[in-house]
Amino acid sequence: MDSKRMRKDITVLLTTAVLLLAVAVCAAADPESRQFSEAERHYRAGNYPLALESASDFVRRYPLSDRAGDAQYLRGVSLFQLSRYAEALVVFDTIESRYRSTRYFDNVYFWRGLALYRLGDFRKALQALDHFLLAPGEPELAAQGLLTRAQAHLSLRDYRAASRDLESLRRDHPASEFARSGLVLLAYSYLQEGRTVELLLLSDAARGETAALPDAQRELVSLYTAEALWEEGRQADAEALYAGLLEAREAVSSVAYRRLYLAAEARGELERMQSLIAQAEGRFAGSPDALGDLWVQVGAASYRQGRWDLAEYFFGKAWDLAAREQVGATAPLYLAEIRIRRGELDEAAQVLEEYLALGTADQELALMRLADVRLLQQAYPEAAEGYTRFMARYPASPRYGEAGAMLTFVRYRQGDLNAARELGRRLLQDPRSEAARADLYRLLVAVEKRRENRREAVALLREYVSFSPGDLGARSDLLKQLFLLQDYSAVAAEARRLEEELPDLEARSAYTAVLARYLRGLAEIARKNYGPAARALASIPAEKARAAGLEQIQPYTLYYHAWALYRQGLHREAMGQLTPLLEGWPIHPLFPQGLFLAGWCSFTLRDYAGAAGYFARLAKMNSELSTRAAFLQGRSLVNLQDLGEAAQVFRTLFTTQPASSFADDALFEYAGILAEQGRSSEAADTYATLADRYAQSSLAEEALYKRGEVLGAAGQHQQAKEAYFEYRRRFARGRLVDASLYWGGLAAYELEEKFEAVLHWERLAETYPDSPFLFDALRRTAEAYAERGDHRRAIELYGSLSSRFPQEAQSYGVPARLDELRYQLRGLSDREALLSSMIGREGGARTPRGREAMIELARMYIYEGSGRVDLAYPMLQAVVEKQEPVTAAQAQYLIGEYHYRKGDAVRAAQEFLKAAYVNPEDRDLMAASIYRAAEMMLTAGRGADVRELVGRLEQHFPDSPWTSEARKLTEGGRR
Repeated sequence: MDSKRMRKDITVLLTTAVLLLAVAVCAAADPESRQFSEAERHYRAGNYPLALESASDFVRRYPLSDRAGDAQYLRGVSLFQLSRYAEALVVFDTIESRYRSTRYFDNVYFWRGLALYRLGDFRKALQALDHFLLAPGEPELAAQGLLTRAQAHLSLRDYRAASRDLESLRRDHPASEFARSGLVLLAYSYLQEGRTVELLLLSDAARGETAALPDAQRELVSLYTAEALWEEGRQADAEALYAGLLEAREAVSSVAYRRLYLAAEARGELERMQSLIAQAEGRFAGSPDALGDLWVQVGAASYRQGRWDLAEYFFGKAWDLAAREQVGATAPLYLAEIRIRRGELDEAAQVLEEYLALGTADQELALMRLADVRLLQQAYPEAAEGYTRFMARYPASPRYGEAGAMLTFVRYRQGDLNAARELGRRLLQDPRSEAARADLYRLLVAVEKRRENRREAVALLREYVSFSPGDLGARSDLLKQLFLLQDYSAVAAEARRLEEELPDLEARSAYTAVLARYLRGLAEIARKNYGPAARALASIPAEKARAAGLEQIQPYTLYYHAWALYRQGLHREAMGQLTPLLEGWPIHPLFPQGLFLAGWCSFTLRDYAGAAGYFARLAKMNSELSTRAAFLQGRSLVNLQDLGEAAQVFRTLFTTQPASSFADDALFEYAGILAEQGRSSEAADTYATLADRYAQSSLAEEALYKRGEVLGAAGQHQQAKEAYFEYRRRFARGRLVDASLYWGGLAAYELEEKFEAVLHWERLAETYPDSPFLFDALRRTAEAYAERGDHRRAIELYGSLSSRFPQEAQSYGVPARLDELRYQLRGLSDREALLSSMIGREGGARTPRGREAMIELARMYIYEGSGRVDLAYPMLQAVVEKQEPVTAAQAQYLIGEYHYRKGDAVRAAQEFLKAAYVNPEDRDLMAASIYRAAEMMLTAGRGADVRELVGRLEQHFPDSPWTSEARKLTEGGRR
């Protein structure tokens, strides 16, 4: 092939002869011309050693000559033809920088690309050839340039790009020798891409061309064709071709034998299998290497299919076939793997040791795997010795870093944390460990955690995640470590960043998605951001936690979700979370807290009977919450007007536990019950007792105030006035001074001491201008603005009211009224607003109703052709990602409509075809989708694709009206 290419290069270069003749005419005129003509003559004759010598001599003698650039070009090409590629590149670089005026400059990038390809620098070769092929000039050079660029792409495993170049080569240069050479490469590239249909079409179209190829190339085309037939399920046709290749070169025939054997084995044709084995042994009797390779290939195929016994049989034959010192590593390595899978670690180690004892050159993988086996056996010293020996013997191995990481792990398992830490950090700085960087970081994090150096573990995780954000295991660990450090802001930020960077996080890793939401919820609770906390925890239903393998967090999720809802005042919603906790986890550590929160939510919701029941259960438990629960049980009974039972509960509490933190509360409540029962004097005395006995209690102030209140209510105005005065004397800056002034003045007024009453109230007005009598006035003012239609002013006043008096605003339903007013300002159409609201309530695509609303809203945007059409696409994508067949199919169909309206008919066809196979139950949608795909292909001018799609409809939906419509497409195309 190289000699043919050389002759072709010479042929191409002779096209420059006309120009060179003009120079030759005056060659005799001076020594410079004679020298240059001599170099050209040798070059045209293909005598590259003399051409190089003459051209080099010319450059030395006449460096300033106008023909110095041409001479350099002759030097560069001659060096290339003499396989001195690196030297040729230096010359081409010189031409590019100093001799751009040479008449051969357009071809410099061609030769540069070829030289770089021959040197194995495929990426730079592509750059040079890309430059040349922008305006290639000579057809043969263009053909060779396309072929070489395709070869470079193949070397880089960019099969798609290689196929494009080879297709261009065959299309634009069909008569070129390089096009014929490219046939085999194109078939190979198609096979690697999985484009088996195109490969078969190529094989059929190039039958005559293939027949003219040399035997070796023709056999390869047949082999690739057989492989394509095999992949397409046309096994009989493939086997016919394989059968014709059994006498081909060993590299080809061994594949044919392997395929035929596997086909017979799949059909259970024992005699055929034995016959093929016998044939192969006879065919490769003189070539043990080829026969061994065949057994290895058949064994590997059996191994991939999970047929361990059969794989072991063939690998055993390969292992015993040739002299052990000549056998490769593949058979013993596979034998070891099979025995490792069976748990036969001693036997696996024996095979590997036998192979290593041979002392052959190819022992890298075996040495590494033996160390792995020793690690599996927990023979840590032997494992460490194996990894150490591997690193010393193979310092340039691509698995050097992996061996280092495994050695670090062994040190960790041995408990030598300092050695593990030192080795791991050293390997991180070693460029040979790049492939094992993730494992090294994980190991170092584990080391730091065992050393209880959590901050260092977090620093390592942050460093690792910064350049490997897709490692969800590391990101999960980072979240956990940040949470254990109680760095809740960082937890929330990291969880939020994770979800923003990876919108498909749940599809990638359900575990990481659930963990991130859970820890974010807990972190937001710790930061008192209860709304975000509730939203995060609400997105973890029990089924998702189970699917993620995190069912153990479910009781915690229920409790903390309830807590977040409770802290937002959403008590009924909180009860909805607590009920399954209390019913499903009666012995869980959070059960007492759940009882208490359920009691408090019930109490807040005025379900006092329920609250009393929860608190009574908790009061009987041995829990730190028991005393508080008893107190709240009494409060619940008070609200149920079961005052006798409540009084008994309170009396028991403050008499049996006078030193408890709730004794003063119980005494206070007991006094209140006495007052409500009309026992005013006893109540007043009890309040006084509380203030004296628990002078440091936060209730002492209110008890003295309540004493005046009880006496006043009983008509004992003089005693009431004195009680209020006593309150102000002891709590001159107390929180109820303004109220005591008001009620003290009222008592004085009742005693006809009006001047004293006025003094009380004037002092109140002067000292306490913010005394809470403004609330109702502000509320009524706000409502008046609302009735006048000035919604903005009403919202402003209600907002101020909510800010200044949040509790009163909540009880008067101000937030609900604010929502009503804001809705009237939105300006959305009724239907659009309804769908948007439904999507929000249903959590987007998480529920069937949410998905249906998203589909309807997207359909509205697409078919109405409004400026919001681009809003449809992300909604449809979200529905498709949920993979619920009915809605996913509808959404996928609309994605096709979306791309059609965006003017991308080919993309639309692809999306319609996807829709056809999402929900096999909806056959009408399947047929409609294929029909629409055919319409799109017709729009794109791809008639072959249209016919193929119509054929699908005729085959699978012969009676569908869509098939009738589709036939019109092809009939229109024929007309």
